[in-house]
Formats: sequence, C-alpha cells, structure tokens
Amino acid sequence: MGVILTMPIIAYYGCLVYADDILLLSHSVQTMQYMLDICDSYAIDYDVKFNCEKSAALRIGPRHCYICDELTLSGKPLGCVHIDTSSLRVQVRIMI
Repeated sequence: MGVILTMPIIAYYGCLVYADDILLLSHSVQTMQYMLDICDSYAIDYDVKFNCEKSAALRIGPRHCYICDELTLSGKPLGCVHIDTSSLRVQVRIMI
C-alpha cells in the first residue's frame, strides 16, 4: 500500500497595500528591483509619482550588512535601513 503525502498550500504575498502605502517583500535584491521596475511602469502608465525620499529598503537576516546592488525607484536610489537582528527577540503566541 502506498503512502500519499500532502503539502499545505503556501501563499506568497510580495506586495501589500494599505491606503497610499505599499510594502514590497522579496527574497532577493534582484527580485526587489524587478518589483520596483513594475512600480515604475505603473507610475508611467497611470501618472503616479512615488516619493523616493520617503521610501527605503530594509534588509534583514544574516546577510543584511553585505554590500549589494543599489535599488532604484523612478531612476533615483532608495535609501537603505540596517537593523542588527542579533539583539532582536521575537515571541510568538498561538491562541487556540
């Protein structure tokens, strides 16, 4: 008799929007730049302007301090925020 394994469906939401705020989530710098390029195309098509001075990239994880390619939006570089995650503690409570 064979064994059937089922995997849960995992959803990835790379773009969260609330009012006039957009949060882009990506696993790599290249994918993030691709998403920013999509935002640029949208801005051109729908006459929208993104404020690069109020926008920033946040890198977290063990490689957050490595030098990587600069992210750009509307041809302007995005600022980058660095957080030392070694001192952060996250506590998750599951309520059942």
